[in-house]
Amino acid sequence: MRDIHAMTTRPTMTSGRRFEFGPWVYQPEKQLLLRDNTAVVLGNRALEILGMLVERPGELIEKEEIIARVWPTTIVEESNLKVHVAALRKALHDGLGDERYIATVVGRGYRFVAPVMCHRTEQSSRMDGCCGPGGAGRSGPFARDCPSFVVGRSTLINDILNQLPARRFMSLVGPGGVGKTTVAKEVAGLITTRRHMEVVYVDLAEVAEGRLVAGAILGAIGFTARSVNARTALMDQLRDREMLLVLDGAEALLGPVAEMVEKINACSRDTHILVTSREPLFARGEHVLRIPPLSCPDEGMDLDEVESRRYAAVELFIERASAAGMERVLTHADMSVVARLCRRLDGIPLAIELAASRVNAFDLAKLEQLLEGDLRLLGQGRRNAPGRLRTLTASVEWSYALLAEPEQRLLRRLAIFSHEFSLSDAEIVASQHGLGREDIAEWLGNLVSKSLVMACPEQDPACYRLLTTTRCFARQKLAQHFELEDVRRRHAEYCLKVVAAHSTRQHANDADGHAQSRLGVGDIRDALGWATAANEAHSLAIDIAVAAMSSGLDRHMQEDCSRVLTMARTNAAAVFVKGAVKHTRLSVVRADDPAHEESLPA
Repeated sequence: MRDIHAMTTRPTMTSGRRFEFGPWVYQPEKQLLLRDNTAVVLGNRALEILGMLVERPGELIEKEEIIARVWPTTIVEESNLKVHVAALRKALHDGLGDERYIATVVGRGYRFVAPVMCHRTEQSSRMDGCCGPGGAGRSGPFARDCPSFVVGRSTLINDILNQLPARRFMSLVGPGGVGKTTVAKEVAGLITTRRHMEVVYVDLAEVAEGRLVAGAILGAIGFTARSVNARTALMDQLRDREMLLVLDGAEALLGPVAEMVEKINACSRDTHILVTSREPLFARGEHVLRIPPLSCPDEGMDLDEVESRRYAAVELFIERASAAGMERVLTHADMSVVARLCRRLDGIPLAIELAASRVNAFDLAKLEQLLEGDLRLLGQGRRNAPGRLRTLTASVEWSYALLAEPEQRLLRRLAIFSHEFSLSDAEIVASQHGLGREDIAEWLGNLVSKSLVMACPEQDPACYRLLTTTRCFARQKLAQHFELEDVRRRHAEYCLKVVAAHSTRQHANDADGHAQSRLGVGDIRDALGWATAANEAHSLAIDIAVAAMSSGLDRHMQEDCSRVLTMARTNAAAVFVKGAVKHTRLSVVRADDPAHEESLPA
């Protein structure tokens, strides 16, 4: 478990700069590379390249820039650079086990992808710039997690930095894996260099009980409460100190953290507080900033590599894939696959990073195929990440475990929707076995607040959806609770009613709420597929197919409807086949009539 630590300063005894990454220490002024205090023999040019990379971790350094610095008076071929980079990688054991340091960006240059701590001894003995996960201990202001989630977040980070002086208490809120912790760390690392402000970081996931919050913050500052009342001691320490207090992962201790933050705000005018949480604290003085997913190309957009990389999700995927060993140039077709993968993963940085790390095992087309049905492939993340963020399952499991039992039950049942749904859809499908329709709105609102359900309230009717990672997890839970088949049947029966109501144009007079449905072709196709496969639901499948034909929906799912008719003929369901044929003829007539082009939203 990570230690709770403070980002304060102390003198160091080493002269010059010292870059630390993994087990390595590089001292550029001495041209010295050490591992476990043992010098490693490496050429001067390779060391010069290493110096350029570790000075700017996470940043792409163009090959032309490297050549100009390492060979300032000599004209050399790019192959010379590759030889020295290869020697550097070999010396660093790059690629052996979990050690990854240098990523190649094909055709452009190189990027240092490991966390780096940079120490500089000056008169002030202050650490100058650092980056890496987990904080900096007491030898520096803050550690930033450079190479991954910062992609696409520069505007957001600058907005937070600009708001902090006026807004002393800000909460960064969003679903697990969206990058709240990394954004907070980046803000903290920058604020130490821009404003020379002291930064203290506390990982609240390591705090077992609410009564221990004050002691955890006090310990992070560097003091031990000798009195029984740690809260009083904490207020005494903060009263006259200017600092940024980062409280990471507050969702498990919302009440105690909210109470503590309010007390700190009341006693100290110079303490700024930055909280990360999957839901707001709803504390006095709180300014909530929701962290959005990374931008993805819209479906149907045909973009080349340059255009695609303008979307942060695609940029992150390519960067992490390069760090994982992908060195080939991506084709136009490859970029389309990457765009679809990013949309499939909802632009969530953790999910994209985990998917990109698999390119060394599967090509892009195979990776897309494997992720289409199941996200368990994305099992292993960075070993130095907090436990709750190491895998996709761990990320959602952390949030799920904090829910009340009715919220867990509702989330499981909402996972049956494959795309958008309305409140009416949720009330009808999920209200059974302990969940009344009158309770759905309250619990759904709670799930939206906790970042487990995404809401689009500006649409009419308002719609909701689950992120792919959340939906996959919740469906597994649905099966574990032996509810899957029951909810699937209820969903399929409701889809039939929605399609039938659409075909007969009874929306306005429908007392069951179908006019307020947001269900589209994806849900109808899922319902039809389940009913076709289920042994006791074949007649339901035929009913859905017939209703889809009469509504014109079969234009979007012709193969699905044909499969059902084939099944009906095979099973000699004569009466249903007769009805299906009748409606097939009707569907053809309607398709030829421009006045009958309406269909459910695709």
